[in-house]
Amino acid sequence: MASAQVPDVTVEKLLSRKGNEYSVPRPADAYSTEATAVAALPDTILSGLANIPPGAGAVTAFSADDKPDFGIAVRWDVQDGSNWNAATPEVKKTAGITQYYIQRHSTKPDGTVSCTLHITNTKRYGYHFYDETGDGYWLSTWLNRDHSLDYESKKPNIVFITGD
Repeated sequence: MASAQVPDVTVEKLLSRKGNEYSVPRPADAYSTEATAVAALPDTILSGLANIPPGAGAVTAFSADDKPDFGIAVRWDVQDGSNWNAATPEVKKTAGITQYYIQRHSTKPDGTVSCTLHITNTKRYGYHFYDETGDGYWLSTWLNRDHSLDYESKKPNIVFITGD
């Protein structure tokens, strides 16, 4: 029986909105793939970025897809298994997330839950996922595919998502 080949993974460590560490596993070639995608942007977009005068301020959001920023309330509960949940039609249309699940790994004596959020996206956003404590976790999705992030929270259910 042939075994499935597992891609090399790089784990990026980040800080949540409240300063808690969380991590985002990415395929090892994700950055080179994303750099190739940026290099393939139309010259009109790239030349427009090159013409921003020095001192003109920071560019806070850029979208080659010309999609709007958004904020949307959800109720995504932690589960013990790894079964995908279909996103609501509103989430699919607004956020471009078609499915998700939050898998519980363990619960510490103080009630902190270690879990992984899994999503599948069809729009390229920088997502911010907010749990019931108000803590937020950022996930860049330059490529449309499955993504995940590992985090810990005493109230880990996701209740709000923004995208830019």
